[in-house]
Amino acid sequence: MVFVTPFNHGGSNEKIFRRKKHSPQIKEEVKTSIKENGGQKEESKSPNDKAQKEKNPFLKEFDSLKKRFEKVENMTKEEIFQFDKDLSGLRNKILKAGLGGAYTDHIVALSEMGNKAEEIYKKRDQ
Repeated sequence: MVFVTPFNHGGSNEKIFRRKKHSPQIKEEVKTSIKENGGQKEESKSPNDKAQKEKNPFLKEFDSLKKRFEKVENMTKEEIFQFDKDLSGLRNKILKAGLGGAYTDHIVALSEMGNKAEEIYKKRDQ
């Protein structure tokens, strides 16, 4: 853990911050979870706890779409069209919640899945 403490430098009123490193006695992982309303909440978790009991609804939906994407080659045109709408819907939900930065990797993956689905959709037209 790093703590920042102020100290006076050379008698001036200007404070300069120095970092002190403290090693924790008990290894503990601090996890920042993102609430649906966009706020953040820090939780402490010891290494022995299971990963995550309840997933964020965005992550649940993302995982569901990822599983559907594995079968995109075998989907009908209508199913691909609906799948693409679902990808866009999740992307828009994340952005509307103001969590685009926290879910950047997921948004990129959604875009890549959408591009692949569009490619397959166009092949079906030929």
